[in-house]
Amino acid sequence: MGANVDNTSKERTANDTLQLLFVGRIARVRRLELLLQAVEKLTFPFHLTIAGGEEKTSSVTRSGYIKELKELTEKLNLNSKVTFTGRKSQEELKTFYEMADVFVYPSEFENFGQPLIEAGAHGLPIIATPVGVARDIIIEGETGYLTSDDPGAMSDRIHLLRDNNLRKQMGVQIKNLIKKKFDWGNIMGQYISLYNSLWYFFMPNAFDPYSKNYNNHVNDALRITGYDTNTLIKAKLLKLQELFPDLVQLHFNLLDFGC
Repeated sequence: MGANVDNTSKERTANDTLQLLFVGRIARVRRLELLLQAVEKLTFPFHLTIAGGEEKTSSVTRSGYIKELKELTEKLNLNSKVTFTGRKSQEELKTFYEMADVFVYPSEFENFGQPLIEAGAHGLPIIATPVGVARDIIIEGETGYLTSDDPGAMSDRIHLLRDNNLRKQMGVQIKNLIKKKFDWGNIMGQYISLYNSLWYFFMPNAFDPYSKNYNNHVNDALRITGYDTNTLIKAKLLKLQELFPDLVQLHFNLLDFGC
């Protein structure tokens, strides 16, 4: 997975109120009650925005999590300091990332954690539990902080990022890291090179114009994938998927994503 990294540098206005942000599906594995308990310990002005709609991660998970979080918010006297936005479009989320100062992610586990990449692409220092891609992009004290599931430890790390200059330094470093490792413009070339190498190694004549099957392959590609700029690549993936289902299926949707 990846993100589009904006090369322009947008200066964040220094504000006495630290703007904290969480983005993601609101599910019990995200453990947002820990984040609420952490911010309740803060001794300076802040505002926490929780963006996302409630989703169950399994058929046995009970519903009503957002209701419980709102009840906890009221119990902790945080109603004026916490906003639940509900589900937002990608374009709307961009505004939230741009307005935030720090991104906080207390999840119990993640396969990847796309919001972490998006936050880093917007130059936000990250405080997160060591799950998914957080372990790859958080360099302690340079791009953010890893935290345990202890609200006190989480609160301490938020305190550290009250320093505006430190946030700026971390923001530059994490944005550069995301651009190098996860920017679509960089990684798609690597994916395509990998697929081409595998394709030509195992099926060297499949897209050879002099091959007697060439026209059949092209027509199949057009029929299966439609008239788009990635037609031939997708056709190759269809065949590679038979050879390497686990490898290819993971990245097949990248082309449908528009990259």
